[in-house]
Amino acid sequence: MEKEDARASLVAVDKMKQYEKNLTRMETELKEATAKMNGMKLTINIGAAVAFFFLYRNVAAKWTGKVIATLPFFPLRIVQNLSHRGLDGENFYECSFGFIYTLCTMGLKQSIPKLLGFAPPRSAYNLSRVAAHAQKESDKEN
Repeated sequence: MEKEDARASLVAVDKMKQYEKNLTRMETELKEATAKMNGMKLTINIGAAVAFFFLYRNVAAKWTGKVIATLPFFPLRIVQNLSHRGLDGENFYECSFGFIYTLCTMGLKQSIPKLLGFAPPRSAYNLSRVAAHAQKESDKEN
């Protein structure tokens, strides 16, 4: 009977060691994959910034100083400075090219990595959150 108990505890210890070994291996792989993805994201962000800069220079040459849009509301003071920049006159309902371009690039900047396939899927984000939560729980138990 004692031999069976000793053998069962040895099997449990072996399984625990195997589990810890697999967990360590998976954590290492996750760190490597995260580092690789961060490098790709940095490259994409730098490329997008350069592309937006050159696009701005080319388009701004034609549209600087011209009214591009009319705002349907009277903007706040801080928005007035941004939206009316480069325009003559005191009609703050008028909107300049720079303001519209800035709003568009802020919206597009989030979509470009997804369109190019460099953004991680939402399931990967949720999986990493679950893994982090499980790690915190196991740290509390120990």
